[in-house]
Amino acid sequence: MSTAPNDSAETLLPARTSSLAPPPKAAPSAVAAQDRENLQDAGDKSAQEASRPHPKPEFPSAKYRLKCHDLTHAGSRVFFQNADPTSCLSKAVATVLSTLYQPTISNSQIPPTRSVTLVLRSMGGVADTGGLELDNDHKQMNFSLDYIKSIDPSTSDRQASEIAGVIVHEMVHAWQWDGKGTAPVGLTEGVADFVRLKAGFSPPHWTKKPGNKWDAGYQVTAYFLDWLETTQGEGSVRKINATLKDEEYDESSFWIRLFGSDVEDLWERYQTSLKESDNKPAESKPSMADDDFWKMVREIRGQAEAIPLKACWRTRSHVKEDTDYSKDDLVIELRRLWSMYLEKLGKSTDPDGEPLDGEVVPMAKDDGV
Repeated sequence: MSTAPNDSAETLLPARTSSLAPPPKAAPSAVAAQDRENLQDAGDKSAQEASRPHPKPEFPSAKYRLKCHDLTHAGSRVFFQNADPTSCLSKAVATVLSTLYQPTISNSQIPPTRSVTLVLRSMGGVADTGGLELDNDHKQMNFSLDYIKSIDPSTSDRQASEIAGVIVHEMVHAWQWDGKGTAPVGLTEGVADFVRLKAGFSPPHWTKKPGNKWDAGYQVTAYFLDWLETTQGEGSVRKINATLKDEEYDESSFWIRLFGSDVEDLWERYQTSLKESDNKPAESKPSMADDDFWKMVREIRGQAEAIPLKACWRTRSHVKEDTDYSKDDLVIELRRLWSMYLEKLGKSTDPDGEPLDGEVVPMAKDDGV
């Protein structure tokens, strides 16, 4: 006989679980093992980070632009014959930054210049540089085509050097600090010419001589700053520029804080050094008669026909006795030193009275080429 199901019996179902219920607790030993694993992972990551090479500080870069208002202008021809704009601008920036700054990861100590536009145009003066009205981080450098045309055309080296020198000077204004606009113009211009001086682009007319004022600007102040570098320590101009980043210029305290003396005292000491230098006897130059020198000159005459013969005579008084020049090196040296003689010394005749543009060159005995 079969039995009927018990209607009153309860049906057994799986217990309901909530999705919000906490997961079952792990055993203490499992927790400790997981913690050790996490610590090991963190240690491995730290070791990996430490072993990775840190990025090397580099100077910031900027975009370079060029505008020429008149390609038919004679100054345009001189410029493009003697300068590669991209190379000239990038080298100028590298020169300015390496002279005034040390690179860091952030480079926050360097002005945030984003672009420099070189504009070749007909205008008075030589050149000027400033920030654009809408955004001072974009600089415009105006370079006079009329001035470029007027550069001494006797040698392409002179033209190339002057173009590069002016661009270096103006590039300083795109990257220097000025005490929030309070620094003397003579100081900021002097810093610009100091950088040009250290870059090797000082023009022939620059001279160091007593007189004037420390903030006369340009080469006068540049040579004063160069003297500070020698007497107060290398990096003195960097200190001046860095101090002008965050504070206004106050002459009563500026120089004393940096160098322990006020600027007039420093200037007086510099003037004294110039006077003492003027009173020193001139150093004797090496003898012109040198068989090895003239032998090499004779050997390179085929290469050096474009050089005035008198260059050989003049060069002998400048070349170092302990330097062994190759033929190519000597040709380059002849060109460079002859140009230097004409431009820097400003002579119009040889010691023996022969005009510099004459055909005959006075030579020492047995030194003819």
